[in-house]
Amino acid sequence: MANNNLYERQAEELGRAKAFLEDTSIDTEKLKTEYTRLVENFDETIGELKLITKVSDKLQNKLDKTNSALDNKNKELQETLDALTKAKAGRKAATIILALAVILFLLEEIFIEKLIDNYSGGNVWFSLGAKGAIALGLKPLEGFLEKILLDAAYRNSKKELESFENVKD
Repeated sequence: MANNNLYERQAEELGRAKAFLEDTSIDTEKLKTEYTRLVENFDETIGELKLITKVSDKLQNKLDKTNSALDNKNKELQETLDALTKAKAGRKAATIILALAVILFLLEEIFIEKLIDNYSGGNVWFSLGAKGAIALGLKPLEGFLEKILLDAAYRNSKKELESFENVKD
């Protein structure tokens, strides 16, 4: 049993035992010696298997804990990524709405203000009400635009993930 590999040693022992069984001239003493050897070998194997199983169980527990920690980190990273994506989309939507607001207020001053003055008889409150309506109408538009930008960002990230997984495979 010079070989240290458990499986190879056991295969050698099994081969030796099978060869012993093929021997037709087995006496009682030889049978007892061989049986003793098999029992000792089996006992040693059971001890080694217990050790291997114990080490394997410890490694599996460590692996399970590591996988659990990785899953938690992945969830945290995904939540952070989602928050960053939402913030980026919100910032982009706010910038677009601000530009739209400036354009609308300029258009209101240039074109609609004259109509309002003619219709209301120069009432400043009516003009301010029109500007307020424009301003209040922009907020729901900002939310809608933010949702569109978020959906586009999620579709892009999903496509990137799929292409990454295709490359990985």
